[in-house]
Amino acid sequence: MSNHGLTDCVQQPTHIMHHQLDVFITRADQLKPIVRVDPPILSDHSLLSAVYSCNSRVTPATRP
Repeated sequence: MSNHGLTDCVQQPTHIMHHQLDVFITRADQLKPIVRVDPPILSDHSLLSAVYSCNSRVTPATRP
């Protein structure tokens, strides 16, 4: 993924067998969201929720 400028924002297990099976992928040059991983309830997978902060200033990236 990093070769394509992408990153996974989930850093913990997302499955009841303690594996990370679910991902939340964003561009590496963008603001990182806060990703919450809720424990599995109705499924064997966790629920992923992401929140982006609107309080940060972002300067546009310069292109060659």
